[in-house]
Amino acid sequence: MSKLSEPCVSADQPAIDDLAMVDLVSDHGVILDCDARQAAWLGHSVEDLVGADWSLVYSRSARKDLRALLAAGASGPVPRRLRLRDAEGRSRPVSALVEIGRHRGEGLTLRLFKWREAEFARAADLSEGKAVLIDILNASDDPCWCIEYAEPVDLSAPEPEIVRQMFENRRHWRFCNPAMGRFYRLPGDQDLNDRPVREIFDRNPENEDFALFLLRNNFDVVRALSRDTRYDGTTIDVENDVRGLIRNNCLFRMWGTVRDVSKQLRRSDELRKQVGDLELALAAVPEALALVDEQGIVIFANAAAETLFGLSPDLIVGRPLDRLVRSGASFEALAVQTRESPIGALHAPVPVMIAGRDGAIGADLNARCFQTRGRPFLAVSFRNGVTAHSGDLLHRGRAGQ
Repeated sequence: MSKLSEPCVSADQPAIDDLAMVDLVSDHGVILDCDARQAAWLGHSVEDLVGADWSLVYSRSARKDLRALLAAGASGPVPRRLRLRDAEGRSRPVSALVEIGRHRGEGLTLRLFKWREAEFARAADLSEGKAVLIDILNASDDPCWCIEYAEPVDLSAPEPEIVRQMFENRRHWRFCNPAMGRFYRLPGDQDLNDRPVREIFDRNPENEDFALFLLRNNFDVVRALSRDTRYDGTTIDVENDVRGLIRNNCLFRMWGTVRDVSKQLRRSDELRKQVGDLELALAAVPEALALVDEQGIVIFANAAAETLFGLSPDLIVGRPLDRLVRSGASFEALAVQTRESPIGALHAPVPVMIAGRDGAIGADLNARCFQTRGRPFLAVSFRNGVTAHSGDLLHRGRAGQ
């Protein structure tokens, strides 16, 4: 066996195969030396391999990986998983340790120790997988974070104590990607991973509610709201997707992503105010007014309608219009007439009989159709005090005739 078979690896390297298969390859891709064990395993003789191009036994992916090591100037030993090719063209996976050095004026050389399987290769796979994940997270524009508790939070304690521990137990950033620093406007020459967690996730009433929400949902939530402070002093409302690592009823770490929803919340507040103002305005209309959905169900009634029908709002809203209008027009007829009208409304009020507080009373009904968010609705108004007659313009079930 060639002297190449004397591996320069530590004695504590675990391997399934006791003896390594060794060869020496130049930076130009020529096999300079090879031990008999490797040659026999691949179905070749040593003479077949020495002086041959490395493509004879090294797969394209293996050659690409090894060239990258040469270009990076690595010295080693570097663990790798490689694929060799035997004399019959079959793929042979191996676990390898690669050393880069110089050999007898040949320039840079690759000295490779290979086993059919070795524990160090599994560790290398994990390390490489970790590096890939970190690269992906660092390249993401979505702020990603992970908080680790040096003092795990005792989840068997009462809720107030758990919340206290979440903010006061020793904790630190396990990982924050660059997007996280940009999101919280950290000065560009600093790394958020070196900053205290409390500077962003401080204890305040909103964040205590957030912590309690996490606890009650087993640290598995999406779109949970918290209030954070940026490094420029501005306060923002943040939406979080969060997961947690829990062992033996203790919280060890939690991680997730954040989104700024301050603008959306301000817009929602403004819309709620506008809706409230609109409801007040509709309530002040002197004529009875009801809004009806596409199923003919009343979804809003103003104060005048409550007085006219003698019903409280909770007895009007949710009731079919046809149960309030006893005769003279049906919801179906109103819907057809307004939909087919060029102006989207009845051409003239319709005399109807309605169910009033003191029995049936006459009223003039008017209606107009409208759409919002792609759904059709009907606005129906009533003016009471008109005696209904048999010459109704819209008889029940005879719309459009």
